[in-house]
Amino acid sequence: MHLGRRLGFLLLTITALLILSACGSAQRNSQPLVKNPTQSTPTSTPTSAPTPIPVTPSATFGASTTPPTSTPKPTATPNPYAAEFAKVSRAFKQDFTDLQTINPDIKGWIEIEAAGINHPVLLGPDNEYYLTIGFEKKEAKMGSIYFDMRFKPDMTDQNVVIYGHNFDNGRMFSNLVRFRNKRFLADHPEFYLHTPTAIYRAQIAAVMIVKPDDPTLLVPNFETNADLKEYLTKLNTKAEFRTKIELKESDRFLSLYTCTNNAKDDRIVIISKIIEIGRYQ
Repeated sequence: MHLGRRLGFLLLTITALLILSACGSAQRNSQPLVKNPTQSTPTSTPTSAPTPIPVTPSATFGASTTPPTSTPKPTATPNPYAAEFAKVSRAFKQDFTDLQTINPDIKGWIEIEAAGINHPVLLGPDNEYYLTIGFEKKEAKMGSIYFDMRFKPDMTDQNVVIYGHNFDNGRMFSNLVRFRNKRFLADHPEFYLHTPTAIYRAQIAAVMIVKPDDPTLLVPNFETNADLKEYLTKLNTKAEFRTKIELKESDRFLSLYTCTNNAKDDRIVIISKIIEIGRYQ
């Protein structure tokens, strides 16, 4: 009996301990999240927002975009000879397109009204062909008026040379000898050369008499500046007549060449300064 009482007492003690342990666990689980309502919950220090980086406006869309500076288009220089070109072109009755169907060698037309010269100017394979061939490419005693075979049809030669016969009959270049008359020269100092693309005014500067074997005035382009200076010196010192037109190294020249039909068989050369007065559109 004594042993039984002891065992009973031990079981009661264990049961009591178990009940106390369960009650403590329940009490802990029922505690609120904030233990002391009067004490503020510590908060973390707020982090400052990053300072925004200013955005630079783009070259295309920004409010402060400077508009691009446009390059001004060059203004066309007015033609100082426009009125003269209009007058001369209206009076010119030839049609190069039609003429070229007859003879494609036509590269110009010379018009010296005072001397009765109004002829096509051809360009042959050499400097003899058109001496005896007419505009229609048929045998002709008086031949044709023609450019030196070295002539460039774009008129870029410094000295454009044109040949023609003198038969003392008023045809071809026969009447160029009239320019040996000082009064006639003073009254008629200019004439015109037409090309398919432009009109040129020729201002006579000198009338020369040269030997038939003297080619110094027949050079289309000068190889050196010394050659050009020699050419101009010859004009100034040996011309039969000089006008007020001064020829400079930067000028372009037109030389008309024919016979004088004198006893020495000399040649007459009419040398002019040429100026382009206008181009066809």
